[in-house]
Amino acid sequence: MNNKLYTINRKQWESDFFGIEIFELSLENFNIKDHKNDILAYIKNYPNKVDIIEVNLPIQNFNSVSALEEIGFRMMDSKIQFLTKIDRSDSIFTKETKSDVIIRNAEHKDLDQISNLVKKYLTDNSEFISRYKNLDFFPENSANKYYNQWVNFCFENKNTYITVCENKKGEIVAFFIFLKESSGDEVIYKGVLTVIEKEFRGLNLHLVMQSFLYNQFNEDTFLINNTTQLSNFPVIANHIKSSRKLNLITLNMMLRISVN
Repeated sequence: MNNKLYTINRKQWESDFFGIEIFELSLENFNIKDHKNDILAYIKNYPNKVDIIEVNLPIQNFNSVSALEEIGFRMMDSKIQFLTKIDRSDSIFTKETKSDVIIRNAEHKDLDQISNLVKKYLTDNSEFISRYKNLDFFPENSANKYYNQWVNFCFENKNTYITVCENKKGEIVAFFIFLKESSGDEVIYKGVLTVIEKEFRGLNLHLVMQSFLYNQFNEDTFLINNTTQLSNFPVIANHIKSSRKLNLITLNMMLRISVN
């Protein structure tokens, strides 16, 4: 019986976008070992159709992983979030690169080239892990569909800041996207997506593009949300090197199930 230690709620946007019923299981901060059978019964007896149940488990609750696996959940994804307060006087506003590129704001004419970089290094890259690539859970081509939607959304959203790096041939070799959000009185700029062509890596372009955008923000102080996957070691190393403040590590687990 559900004693309010756990609930499931439909993820409306994802369910509608993929055409499958995706729900998130929310757990209170407790060890679920003694409740796993009750949780599974609660899911299976849910009155609406359910295709996928997702759990986003804070790393502090790592002891719940094995119990979730015992009732059929699989580890699918992860994220590590750095949330850092930035002050305009900080040296990050003056990062430079030795690479011979032009750094500028993105224009709509860049959309196709940015989408090609996303396809090359994210959706078609076997080293890039994403829940949307798992065909046991999502329809074929879901990752490509999802990330293209993200990029298109950002180009149409007035609260996004997008910069690109252009080589001597006029080709886009890197891009960075920030999305402006608010949390109470705090302004947060969330790093949405960034990709750099392999031959242009190791040249500080990641930091230079961020610095280029920081200088366009109106606030004297703001929060930067840098979130990536635990498997993305080079980016995590860059964040640590740049004195980013670790805020959250989350494990994503999923259960494929059909109800009614």
